[in-house]
Amino acid sequence: MKRVNKYLSCVLIGAFLLAALASCTGSPAPAPAPAETAAATATPAPAETATPAPEPEAEPEPEAEPEAAAVSFEISWWGTDSRHEGITRTIDAYTDAHPNVTIKPTYMGWEGYHDALIVRIGSNDAPDMIGYSGAYKAQFSVGNVMDDFAKYMSEYSFLEKANYVISTSEYTINGKIIAYPSGIGGGVTVFNKRLFDEAGVPYPTDTMYQDDLDELIIQVCEYHRDSPVKIYGYRTPMDSPSGPWVDFQVYIDSFLRAKDPSPPNYYPAYTVDSAKYKTEPVTVSIDRELGRAYCARLERMWDLDIMPRDTDDIPEFNTGTLVVDGYPLSLITSVRDSCPDPVGFVLPPIKANASAIGVTSPPTAGVNWGLNNNSSDEKKRAVLDFMQFMYIDPVGVKSLELVCGSPPVPESAEILRDSFEPGSDNYIMLDFVSRLFGTYDIIIDRYSISGHAESLAAYLLELEKYMYHMYTMDEFIDAVEESTQEAYIEFFQPQE
Repeated sequence: MKRVNKYLSCVLIGAFLLAALASCTGSPAPAPAPAETAAATATPAPAETATPAPEPEAEPEPEAEPEAAAVSFEISWWGTDSRHEGITRTIDAYTDAHPNVTIKPTYMGWEGYHDALIVRIGSNDAPDMIGYSGAYKAQFSVGNVMDDFAKYMSEYSFLEKANYVISTSEYTINGKIIAYPSGIGGGVTVFNKRLFDEAGVPYPTDTMYQDDLDELIIQVCEYHRDSPVKIYGYRTPMDSPSGPWVDFQVYIDSFLRAKDPSPPNYYPAYTVDSAKYKTEPVTVSIDRELGRAYCARLERMWDLDIMPRDTDDIPEFNTGTLVVDGYPLSLITSVRDSCPDPVGFVLPPIKANASAIGVTSPPTAGVNWGLNNNSSDEKKRAVLDFMQFMYIDPVGVKSLELVCGSPPVPESAEILRDSFEPGSDNYIMLDFVSRLFGTYDIIIDRYSISGHAESLAAYLLELEKYMYHMYTMDEFIDAVEESTQEAYIEFFQPQE
């Protein structure tokens, strides 16, 4: 009973306290409906939200390429204003693209350049990239003046793609490639289309033998025999663009090599022993049968009045010469400017006839580039990179243009050709050069033989006597063999 009273007292006290609290807060709010109460007291469900896609990882910023190290080198050359402008234009194009490279150009006119260069080489103060004439190859091959380009062949395509030229003796001395051609030239035969058309004779073609071309020329000259202007088929053999002594030798060599593709090194009227020509004079021994065949062609042209004889006059193309040979980089423009008639251009005959093979000497360059062997490796690499730009990069090839001749790299010659208007003189020039050297069977070595210049002079003297009927055919061949041999002996100087 006591426990019941105790619980009752607690309930009453609780009721009293609730009443007191209610009186302090105002009237009580009406009780909510059961549904509202459930809604109000229920815990709200979390709103559905799309799961955000993971943000892509930020790509790491590319590391800035390290700035190329600054490098400088000196290049020297000589020549005309047009050559200066072309090379300096190429230098500017390269340094614009490679601001870390500084190139110092040193150039001058024709006079005194090589004398000054020799002094600088002797003082160990030579430029890093040296322009020099082929006449100084033997001199500059001595000692360690020039580095060997062959060491860099596998790394630079401008060397590998010109190896067909620079591997010959024109650029390789004592087993080292000490020269690189700034540009090369070739040959072209120009003919008067009007004279062929009037005679009803077909035009010459690129693949024609010399004997076949002669027959076309004879027909045209016979048709125009009574023309008021004397029409000759050819100029005199004294006026050969490649040199009469070379013509005579190449004619013989082209038949000798047809019989024996790997003879001793004919040059070409005589045999060159590559182990001896530096220490003793060469021995001239002309093949009599082939020598007579060469002379028989001359005598036939003279007898038919196709080629002038007994005269020092050289008929010009625009006044009577039907066909003329020369170098395309100069001949095409000059002939077009001087001849009022339409003219045609073909490759010069590569062979005399089907019994011969195509033989030629390596193309020569107006300027040879050499790599100073005493320059630092850094400067040498800078020079080689610049030469790669000059002869491989289309920007460099087009900047240099034709100021040094056709590029020695065939693909680059085509790039430069296609930058000119088809049919323009420059386009035709480059087209001939790019096609020419692929037509020969052999590009022979041309050794720097002591006494060769003097032997040429001796040959010209004998040829002139032959033209003026002072020799028979056999007497001429005998005289050539004797006088050229004397020249090689008299002017021989041992080479190191």
